[in-house]
Amino acid sequence: MIQCPDCGSDNQVNAIFCRQCQKKLNLDEISPEDFDDGDEKGKGAAIVRLITVIIVVVVLTALGLMLIPGSLKGEEPENTAKLEGRLSKMQNPVPLAKFKGQRYKFTNDEASYMLMKALGLPREGDAKMLPTKVRVSFLAEGKVKIVLQQKAFGKVPFCTTVVAVPTVPNEGTVDLGIKSVSVGFLPMVGPLQEKALKPLADLFEESAQLTGARSNAGKVEIVDNEGSFYFFGAPASEGEGEGAKE
Repeated sequence: MIQCPDCGSDNQVNAIFCRQCQKKLNLDEISPEDFDDGDEKGKGAAIVRLITVIIVVVVLTALGLMLIPGSLKGEEPENTAKLEGRLSKMQNPVPLAKFKGQRYKFTNDEASYMLMKALGLPREGDAKMLPTKVRVSFLAEGKVKIVLQQKAFGKVPFCTTVVAVPTVPNEGTVDLGIKSVSVGFLPMVGPLQEKALKPLADLFEESAQLTGARSNAGKVEIVDNEGSFYFFGAPASEGEGEGAKE
């Protein structure tokens, strides 16, 4: 390409007149700087297009991983009335001495049902992020997995998965001990983890039933597919204080 000395427009190497200003191109007046390497421009444009494509692919992949649902499989337990009675006692046992040191055991399905009730799920409306379902799974090594399903603008479902090791450092105080947070299959770290965890943390804080249960906690135990909640005055060893009276 040849740049016109007068207007700076690009012209073909064999051009006689400038395609923009129509002035005759005097080759004697054209310096080497007026020649433009079209191949280099083409390579630069190709690199820009490639980088753009890569960015788009990465963004779409991240969105796809975020929209992959977590595990929400489970069945509603048959003893729902009994479970709701337990939740009421955990929230505000009267009198406390009657339940001191007693233990309630829960399966994954039972714990999921009770947490759904405590959080008031499913919820309806047109909120940007509408919580609709939660699933609890008790794992090995004292871990619990909580999967919260939300719907963006009430339509697009996505799941936040939290893995934690809850403990009771002091009676009436529960430390969740967050180990990992992911949205879909995409792990969240740093500030992103805090942002992803916030909807579930807000639901926990808003629940009067969970606040009451937390204030009455004496001990928690978790094994594969089973979790236990002890009231104040929990026994130091297993096998004691089995089952509060319903």
